[in-house]
Amino acid sequence: IFKNNVSNGTLTGTRARGSSNFARLYARQFTRGKSMKPWWEDSALPDKSSKIFVGDMRLSPFKANLSFQMSSKKSRRGVLSVFTNALGLIFVNIDNVPFTLNAKTIENIVGTRPQITAGILDYYKRSVTFEVLKIIGSSDFFGNPVALVNTLGTGVKDFFYEPYHGVIKGSPMKIGRGMIRGTKSLFKHTIGGTFGAVNKITGSLAQGISALANDDEYLQERENYIRAHKSKNVIDGFGQGMKSLMIGLEEGVTDVWKKPVRGAKDDGVRGMLKGAVKGVAGLVVKPTVGLIDAASKTAEGIKNTTNLFDNDSSHLISRLPRAFYGREQCF
Repeated sequence: IFKNNVSNGTLTGTRARGSSNFARLYARQFTRGKSMKPWWEDSALPDKSSKIFVGDMRLSPFKANLSFQMSSKKSRRGVLSVFTNALGLIFVNIDNVPFTLNAKTIENIVGTRPQITAGILDYYKRSVTFEVLKIIGSSDFFGNPVALVNTLGTGVKDFFYEPYHGVIKGSPMKIGRGMIRGTKSLFKHTIGGTFGAVNKITGSLAQGISALANDDEYLQERENYIRAHKSKNVIDGFGQGMKSLMIGLEEGVTDVWKKPVRGAKDDGVRGMLKGAVKGVAGLVVKPTVGLIDAASKTAEGIKNTTNLFDNDSSHLISRLPRAFYGREQCF
């Protein structure tokens, strides 16, 4: 007979052979002094071949949002390395992808420790595999289709649920309001989700192509500009897109003579030849990137325009942030 208690995932137990052995162990609990350990703390866990009973075991859930942005600041030596870096910049970037492992509950099962452990591990292996596939499908190059499907699904659900909620209330006024809210949600999530996907695809493509210029200064300036300037609406997005296009055209044309001159000053004839190669590459790459950035910024502006339909002011900053500079200093 093996008696086992399960509490919060911790197994404690003792093996007793026959009622006499169990009675002696039970009696020791009352014969020991207060300073001595209880009898169950001296009892060993069963070996792996013995079966145990798990009454209730609960494993907590896990949730995190993952983002990864590959840096393009460092130049790569060799043509193959440049192209490999460009492909990596196109395919590996992800933005705010949820990684979730649901809770696991085990109740009233009997088995050996390896059997119970194998069941738990199998559950987490299947969950992790599904989440990894979801992360792969959330690549910016594909427009994050997982987020797109979720966004469109939210709009469709609201389109039918909001009027239905008004029907349940039995009020014509609430039915009309529900139809308005549902239509607004469908429009917002459809337009926002679609152009959000376009923004991610074009942004990822532009970042990968920009690495072909193999120009650290250009890559740094472009990243700083994109990070500092977010399109607030469609007009702002179109204006920033045109600016990105003009910058790409200007740098592409001027690099044809700037790069060889700078290379000659730094490394003589060898530097001039390297600069000439970079100038020719920039003449093709930088205007192309500027054109794609223009499309990306415009799509970002259209996506963010849909947020203007939200009248929720709870997310607006009501006061300036306060910084703490020490334990006893003012802020």
